[in-house]
Amino acid sequence: MAKENVLAENINGMMMMMSKQFTIGYNTIAKQLDYRGYGALIYDSEHVVMHNNTFRYNSTALSLQNARHCHVKDNEFIGNYRALHSLYENPNIIVVKNKFLGNMEDALIQGAPITFDDGIKGNYWDAYQFYDFNDDGVGDTPHRIRSMYSRLLRKWPSVQFYFQSPALSLLDTTESFFTQAQAQGEDRFPLIEVDRNKNETIERSWKLLLFGSILFVSSLLMIGYGRRMTYEKNC
Repeated sequence: MAKENVLAENINGMMMMMSKQFTIGYNTIAKQLDYRGYGALIYDSEHVVMHNNTFRYNSTALSLQNARHCHVKDNEFIGNYRALHSLYENPNIIVVKNKFLGNMEDALIQGAPITFDDGIKGNYWDAYQFYDFNDDGVGDTPHRIRSMYSRLLRKWPSVQFYFQSPALSLLDTTESFFTQAQAQGEDRFPLIEVDRNKNETIERSWKLLLFGSILFVSSLLMIGYGRRMTYEKNC
């Protein structure tokens, strides 16, 4: 067991290789910023439980490489360049009840699919912007793990300048309607913030719905105006 450690400013905070039946809990893993390093790496290992850890400001917070039968739960991924990276085949991985907050890229899946919920609850994603009308603490639509911004970021790192800008929020919202097939994974039961009361949740949901409707109508009007101008010009 690796428990209650503070690991900061190394190339790799923690590496587990060719191990099994291991628990990693209540650690703080921060500022592993070397592009070749990881906050934690689980490589060719099985039956690992990683819980109640805080990953903060790492280049890649957690990397899974040929990991098997692992349970990643109740962790916080905060302000990392990339929170979770799954490389190669990682069968029977469950990622649940974690918090993903302010990461430039929440997850990159390059291998077998990963399960992001336990059939009842999933994870909290600050990028999730949909609704919880019945106030059960779970979003009413799945959170599809994909981002046009993430793909642009891997190709042109300089676009990180636009992180969390209104333009990127609009891009991700638009993408959610047109690129479902490009999702890397799906959290079927994304969690909603628990400290928000029912009235605040409904008010926020209706505001998002109204804002989205205004954007949609505005887009249609702009398209119609553009077509009319083109027609008049050609005439």
